[in-house]
Amino acid sequence: MTTTRLRPALRSVRGDDRWCTPSLIDYDAPDARLDDVSVSYARFGSLLDHSHCFGALERLVAEARQADRAWLFVDGSTGANRVATRVVAARGPDASLLLAPNAHHSVIHAAIVCGVNVRYFPAAVMPGFDAILPPTPEQVEAALAVHPGTTAVVITSPSYEGIIANVPGIADVVHRHDALLMVDAAWGAHFGYHPQLPPPAAATGADLIVESPHKCGGAPQGAGVLLLAGHRVDAAEVDAAYRELMTTSPSFPLLAGIEGAVEAMALRGRHYLGRALAAAGELRHGLTALGLPVLTQPRLADHTKVTFAAVTGFDIAAALEKQNIIVEKASAHTVLMLATMQLRTGSPERALQALSLLADGSPDIGETKEAPLGWLASAPLLEAHAIRRGVPVQRVNVARAAGYVAAEIIELYPPGIPVIAPGWVIDGASLDALEQARAAGGRIVASDPSLATISVVAGTRSTSPS
Repeated sequence: MTTTRLRPALRSVRGDDRWCTPSLIDYDAPDARLDDVSVSYARFGSLLDHSHCFGALERLVAEARQADRAWLFVDGSTGANRVATRVVAARGPDASLLLAPNAHHSVIHAAIVCGVNVRYFPAAVMPGFDAILPPTPEQVEAALAVHPGTTAVVITSPSYEGIIANVPGIADVVHRHDALLMVDAAWGAHFGYHPQLPPPAAATGADLIVESPHKCGGAPQGAGVLLLAGHRVDAAEVDAAYRELMTTSPSFPLLAGIEGAVEAMALRGRHYLGRALAAAGELRHGLTALGLPVLTQPRLADHTKVTFAAVTGFDIAAALEKQNIIVEKASAHTVLMLATMQLRTGSPERALQALSLLADGSPDIGETKEAPLGWLASAPLLEAHAIRRGVPVQRVNVARAAGYVAAEIIELYPPGIPVIAPGWVIDGASLDALEQARAAGGRIVASDPSLATISVVAGTRSTSPS
């Protein structure tokens, strides 16, 4: 039963099998209400001058994540991406980002707010799973040849599905072009704590790295980290952007949660993650036995993520939630489950039993179908229109939107990856994919979630809409 009261709703989750973020661990934590304080307590120090407790915590995080410096956030990777983008913007009036189409919306929003021009890689897709693959070094080389003078390249690694980019190879290419490499590693805060998982992104050649310890690193919701590695960015550049954008009233208990999680992961991360990996393996094996296609990953990947297809994803997620089994993400034809570190004993068995019963009642489950790629099949070319704040916009009926340049982000949530982004020419495939997902139960994030109208750049409709 849906409740509109948040406090009792939160208390009700303790009996759920949570195959979704946050991936939590047990550590000595302060009471978020009774132990909350402010910067009036001078002995604790301040985030903005990296003093006392906070300077020590930043050093702890940097060492644990194999980085040179660390900055802490209470608004997750969104805040860290904003500061990283501000660093890029400060490098000149023509500063630019080159993004993969699976970039998180916070990167695109930050670029618009900071006045940074954006260009995109073309997308490659894992057939049947609606999963965008990270760019290869060769694709990055080709993109930088088209856009010389790019200030920074931004890649997402790991991807939402746990797919890893060749960060060292991409870093070599990017640095040869005298550009910076930013890695949105929001989903990789647990890397480096278990031998079956990849190393931290900061150890692989990136310059600026964003992580969300609240996703898979054991910390509470809202925890974010920006890491600096190498010599291409001066810490003073990051500090300037941090002072400009960071709140002066952070939650001290939340920041203490980062400390508790990092210390616990450093000491017992192999144990916690070993349990999660075992649960993911049991689930993956059982799904295969049920005849469901499972996304296969190479050895170097995030194997706590399990994505399976040939299902009516939104319906499956809703049916599982009624049995207190919460999945991370659903799409029209896929379900993604994250093996978290707090999973209860027997969680894989209960999930597989529920899925088996659902399969018995639905002949469509297990029937292999090619998921409609929709917008992924027509992902943006390397060229995109520059969108800055103050551009004239208008609202148009969705039936007339194809051919216009988009002036807003429209996405399915989760995962917060745009289906339409500012600067992209709107095409029919994107609109069809959004409408199909909305009709099937997907959550649309847009200025008009009903998708009746769309915000576009005024006067940009082409004569032959794509």
